[in-house]
Amino acid sequence: MNPLGKPIAHDAVTGRDLYVLELPSADAVHLSVPVTRFGCFLVMDATGVGDAAIRTFARGLLAAGAAYFATWGPDCQRVHDLIDAERPTDEPGEHDVVMTTWHERLDLDKAIWESVFVDMPAGRYAEGCDAVVAVVVDNPAAASQIRRRYGHLKGLCRDVEERD
Repeated sequence: MNPLGKPIAHDAVTGRDLYVLELPSADAVHLSVPVTRFGCFLVMDATGVGDAAIRTFARGLLAAGAAYFATWGPDCQRVHDLIDAERPTDEPGEHDVVMTTWHERLDLDKAIWESVFVDMPAGRYAEGCDAVVAVVVDNPAAASQIRRRYGHLKGLCRDVEERD
């Protein structure tokens, strides 16, 4: 089990609490989060991680309540595709699905910004989705940056807007 503790911040615009969960590897299968549904901002370098391990990890995140996924880091498109393969099979239509996206061409700050303000749940998955959990695998520097940025969203918005 991996308790998250208190949220780092609450985004009043989206109404979601923001958390960071650091994991040493993608071997965690049983995750515990204090919310029913959450958006998962998955940050990992998947280049050395096999497909089976990523699919098992994705199943664990879905079972914990992940309502949508945004992936970032080396090989994040493959992670996205493998998560898609694990989505529930009873999804009724294209607008009522566990949404997935990847951010391979964005720097981390822009991906953090998108994890809060752009990436959203769809259809039935929106109900009760009141958190974003940045799940960071074996990257303490990225986890620290996400914590800092989640804690100061106005500064993040300003910095991203200045660069765009």
